[in-house]
Amino acid sequence: MGGCLGSEVEDSNELRKRKNVNVDEFDGPVKKRSCTDIQYLVFFVFFLIVWIGLVLYCVKHGDLRRIFVGYDDCGNICGMKNEANYGPTLGLYGCADSDMSQKTFMLINPKNATGAKRECVSDCALRGYRQFFKRCVPRDEKSIAALLDSTEIQDFFQKAADDVNLCSWEIVYMCLFALVLSVFLIGLFRYFAGFLVWFVLICVIVVSIGLSTYLWFLWGKEKEHFAVPGQKNNATTYFTYAIISTVATIIILLLIFGVRKSIHLVAHLFIESGKAVQAMPLIVVQPFVTFLAVVLLLFVWVYFFLWIESSGFGERKQTEYGPVNRITFKKDEVINFARGYNVVAAFWLLQFIIGCQHMIIAGAVATWFFTRKKTALSSPISKSYGYLFQFHLGTVALGSLLIAIVQIIRVIFKLIESAVKDPKNDFTKALYKGFSCCLYCLEKILVYLTRNAYIEVAIYGDSLCTSGKRAYQVLVNNSLKVLVINSVGDFVLFLGKALIVAASVGLGCKLLEDKEGLNYLAVPLTIIGAFAYFVSHAFMTAFEMMIDTIFICFCEDCDMNDGQDRPYFMSKGLMEFVEESQKVLKVGDATSEPPRSQTTRWLED
Repeated sequence: MGGCLGSEVEDSNELRKRKNVNVDEFDGPVKKRSCTDIQYLVFFVFFLIVWIGLVLYCVKHGDLRRIFVGYDDCGNICGMKNEANYGPTLGLYGCADSDMSQKTFMLINPKNATGAKRECVSDCALRGYRQFFKRCVPRDEKSIAALLDSTEIQDFFQKAADDVNLCSWEIVYMCLFALVLSVFLIGLFRYFAGFLVWFVLICVIVVSIGLSTYLWFLWGKEKEHFAVPGQKNNATTYFTYAIISTVATIIILLLIFGVRKSIHLVAHLFIESGKAVQAMPLIVVQPFVTFLAVVLLLFVWVYFFLWIESSGFGERKQTEYGPVNRITFKKDEVINFARGYNVVAAFWLLQFIIGCQHMIIAGAVATWFFTRKKTALSSPISKSYGYLFQFHLGTVALGSLLIAIVQIIRVIFKLIESAVKDPKNDFTKALYKGFSCCLYCLEKILVYLTRNAYIEVAIYGDSLCTSGKRAYQVLVNNSLKVLVINSVGDFVLFLGKALIVAASVGLGCKLLEDKEGLNYLAVPLTIIGAFAYFVSHAFMTAFEMMIDTIFICFCEDCDMNDGQDRPYFMSKGLMEFVEESQKVLKVGDATSEPPRSQTTRWLED
């Protein structure tokens, strides 16, 4: 990965000089770009070609009807006239008839001495059997069919389906309400961000002080029972919790006091993000484009998965009693490899789609931020799409691959952990837990760093490694501000999600409470709540990316310009905030002395 192995992080001016970016002439995201991480785009395309090739191999040796319809012990698919009969080829007795066009159901007899016997039948009107899709399964207490055959379960699903049909328009109205409310809430962030941020912090302070006071009160009340012999009391427990709560409250108060000026920055970032949405209203459509892409990926993946699972080569089943008159479809090494390959493709492509959304939003917001005359903004979203597909698909391929690798390792480790159901000692258990925690933290750090690297790519057009270095430098030098933005900002966005879901479900409950013929109110409300959560999550995730992009652009603007000889690109609101801060917002929160950029020199008290 070339530049990733460098031991020192280059100064931002050095990066721009190497990429022929003149600070004095910088007027927005670099327009003279070249393809970045092209080798990983080639590898990504090669990966997709191999994926399709493996699936075609499975298609050649598979048949989806083996899964959806089923096949008998002779390998004949039920409900059709089988042209290729596996029985005579393998010398199975009684497999001469391959015309199953009148026998559309597969009967499973699990009580056969040599294992479950499969045969094609015309219907499931057999004693002790019932129809389950295209199968005839036994009616017994342990079967899935017995569960589905219960009157209560059948009545529930039937009534639930009736409820959804009865309330279909109300569900549509509430889903549209959740969509409108999400857009409206993002617009409110522009005007009431400061109030929301400080409201959240005040609530945290009040709850912390209140909890500590209440625990001390309980301790004092419980302490009176110390002298009563034989009476159980929790004085020691309350005292311990009161101490912990008090210490935590003091730490929270000190942190809020220490970062109080940075909290103003959080409010301004929310306001600026609201302005960006107002200037680029079509950017709210991007989450739905991503959703459609994810749905398409899921459909393709499931389709490929079914073909892989339906493939195989017919062979006689071997048991401890010798060969049996039964055909099974055994998967060779290529098909087994295709199974694992399909899983890897799902992880990589999902992260690739998400990475494309991040890159598009980052490019559009960076173009908006670094445009001095916002009213003259011209097609920032289409420009961002153009930069992505023309130059930076390889960068997204690399970033998504790194995240996918860590996620796959986590899944493999979870499978190993579940396989070892009874570790021999506590040390083994602790080792599993510690390793799982490390992998989880690594994934979160990698996701966050990659997102911010995409922002640097959108601005300067560098490779992922070079941009990742610059993003790391900005984040480390702004560690305290990043902590405040992520903690306070994420909590505000979480409250926004909760508000949208609660409002949608609450209004839906009011709308449906007098609905005649409704059996289960919870059924339509669950659908409304699920859709409201998805919509709010999609919007808030995009809004969070906009906040991160504006923050990185703000730091870069501070490094490049001084507000006098080189005017800032930031809005008037942020400029006033900088002036009022009296050089308090520095990018160097660390105790060590990093290279002193313009922003670092700003924030010295």
